[in-house]
Amino acid sequence: MGTFPSNEPVGQGRPYRSTLADHPTVSEVLPLFVARLANYVQQLRGALAEQNADELKRLLHQLKGAGKSYGFGPITDQCSMLEQMLVDGLAAQQVQPQVQALIDYLEHVDGYVPPGGVRR
Repeated sequence: MGTFPSNEPVGQGRPYRSTLADHPTVSEVLPLFVARLANYVQQLRGALAEQNADELKRLLHQLKGAGKSYGFGPITDQCSMLEQMLVDGLAAQQVQPQVQALIDYLEHVDGYVPPGGVRR
């Protein structure tokens, strides 16, 4: 329940690539979205550490809206599912494995740069 598709390339040494990477308009703004992912990762980790379900919902809602717009449907799908789980009353701790799967996905997006790190 709540995992990314098994045919995705994580663990195979290949990053996730936007399905809209070649779209003329999206390709211009895609680097801006990818550049913000490290901040989302940090905030998601912080919300998990604090067990802050409200902050997780806020972050998931933001990512849900942006994911598909930038060609990352799995981000939108996972965020939508997680947001609904929290709305339905699950605690942050109960969705931690699924949020970690989301973080893992975000960290493998093509062009992702971890804080103070090197571009993937």
